[in-house]
Amino acid sequence: MFPHPAPRQCPMSPPLPPVFNVPSPPPRRFLRKPNVSEAAEEFGRLAGRLTQAELPEYAGLTQLARARCQETLANKTGETDALLAAARQFLQAHHEHTDLACPTPGSQLQAAVSLYNAAIRQQLAAQRGLLAARTCLELGHALRRLGRLRQALLYFQVPPTGPPQQPLWQESDVASLAGV
Repeated sequence: MFPHPAPRQCPMSPPLPPVFNVPSPPPRRFLRKPNVSEAAEEFGRLAGRLTQAELPEYAGLTQLARARCQETLANKTGETDALLAAARQFLQAHHEHTDLACPTPGSQLQAAVSLYNAAIRQQLAAQRGLLAARTCLELGHALRRLGRLRQALLYFQVPPTGPPQQPLWQESDVASLAGV
């Protein structure tokens, strides 16, 4: 009868590439007993492809799914790594939105901070105080670059557990926060 018009897209957003093909029926082996480690690897590969396609928000979501798979496997190190990767992807998505001057509710930044905090809690629970301090510094520097100095100061003041082997931050970091 009448031809359907082509779907309209936002002029600022590029068309989404076909990232992955889902087979129509799932393999029966996944229905019986799922292989969580294989799913975690697949989520990692998908996150890599999404990162290459410059879709950081979707890459962050797949990294979050990978973290949940690692949690199911009781792999705390893998879970922490996936949480940090997801946080970095959400932070990159927030940077891209602000660079394009797109109005954003800040959900990517909120997700990134929440995932960083979850990773810090995991590192402290695993008695890895220096890694937790490094993650605090990474988040503090990211928040400082976004102009959120008060929030950044909270992460620069978090004390690590255990005696540090080397200085955790230099005085130039604190001086740059103060504007000196």
